[in-house]
Amino acid sequence: MFRILSLSILLIACFSISCTRTIDKTPNQLAAEWQAKNPDIVSKLQEQAAGGGAAPQVLPSKPEDTDFLDNGIIKIGVNKGAGAAITYLADKQRNQNLVNNYDLGRQIQTSLYSGPVPFSQNGKSPNPAWTNAGWNPVQAGDTYGNWSKTLEFKNDGKQIYSKAIPMQWALNGELCDCIYENWISLENNTVKVRSRLTNNRLDRSRYNAHFQELPAVILNSFLYKIYTYSGTNPFQNEAVSTINNQDVANQFPALENWVALVGDDNWGVGVWKPDTYRFVAGFFGKPKSGGETEYGTSYMAPVQNEILDHNIVYEFDYTLILGQLDDIRAYVYKNTNNQQRLPNYRFEKDRQHFYYTDKTTDAGLPNGELNINLDQPLTELYGPYCQFKATDVPKIYITAAYQTNQTTGRLYWYKDPRSLAFVPAASITYPIIADGQYHTYELDLSKHSEWNGNIFRLMLAPIDRQTGGNFKIKSITYLKN
Repeated sequence: MFRILSLSILLIACFSISCTRTIDKTPNQLAAEWQAKNPDIVSKLQEQAAGGGAAPQVLPSKPEDTDFLDNGIIKIGVNKGAGAAITYLADKQRNQNLVNNYDLGRQIQTSLYSGPVPFSQNGKSPNPAWTNAGWNPVQAGDTYGNWSKTLEFKNDGKQIYSKAIPMQWALNGELCDCIYENWISLENNTVKVRSRLTNNRLDRSRYNAHFQELPAVILNSFLYKIYTYSGTNPFQNEAVSTINNQDVANQFPALENWVALVGDDNWGVGVWKPDTYRFVAGFFGKPKSGGETEYGTSYMAPVQNEILDHNIVYEFDYTLILGQLDDIRAYVYKNTNNQQRLPNYRFEKDRQHFYYTDKTTDAGLPNGELNINLDQPLTELYGPYCQFKATDVPKIYITAAYQTNQTTGRLYWYKDPRSLAFVPAASITYPIIADGQYHTYELDLSKHSEWNGNIFRLMLAPIDRQTGGNFKIKSITYLKN
């Protein structure tokens, strides 16, 4: 999470509340609701903002705490005393650290979320400013300045590997019952990172999907300009989009899967995550106000809503790109695989970024299929944001098994990347065979009046409203099995 207390009146609402119903309320609406319910905290945060922010919690500073990779073009450093979070990133010619280290909530690091909200452990209650953070392991440490525990660290000169137990951000000195691992390598002017969460939670409750930062990238104040591409014709070299740096409470479309933070000369850092089409970004404090220990800072993160089971192994990859804005975008263009942008969701080992209506549950991590209970008045499966041309996908194939007294299912889609609700006009029904056996349903969309232009998200309503029954699904794909 972007740990800026002076503006967390927005961030808590957007980043820390369960986001399973983002189609119903915008992040700004959630923020306004949170502020109305917490006037005392809002007042304190506003006072801190007027005074320049909360006092920093300084990172470990011994020389041996930071370890580096250097390929002659860029140099990266991680802090072994703070969960091996990335605390240093520089172009060798410019020789200036780009990473903000004002406190343990900055850096470039993993920050994930789940229930319950609020979250307590060993009799400790969350910091009042972060009551809505819920279960939130942060790689570097907690809001009280306690560092995470690094268990293993290796640097062979080509790759850094780390294993750490992160701290619960909102609690004082409480380690999480999970493990973070990271693999970091350099390639020309880019940083390749693979991150893994291994959960070992004693709490086996099933919680709704939560907003996830994949990862949080927090840089210094001279990189204050925010760019992406939010139009509806990606990869056509159309003009880039400028993101208002006060709009951090809003998720926005990034349909070329990248966002960049740059300075006055349009040089800076981009983060690219090819399977992610929604990002957040913002700036806090005063632009160009100082270096890595100063309050002013910029922020960006690819985001997904994800269900994190008590025993999940959850991985994600991302690439950091240093260079001019045009060079960052050109790198993305060169390395994008357009075929992988088509809808091909196969629920073999994970949920493929799908999540559900509130209180809808499944049988746990997939083992070749998703097994979903139909015990709620409304069951909907929300797919991740995406982007593909309707003409490239004339048919969708759904392989599923039904046990229900209903007779039809329905597939919905977005035609606007900023949509917050699915509508019946952009949907297609299909008859179901409720014999408990697997069948592949072929949905011919080629002649549907609303299946045109670009498609930005899918949602599956397995059945009409009912209580009782079971639904298993192996895939939703454009490929005929």
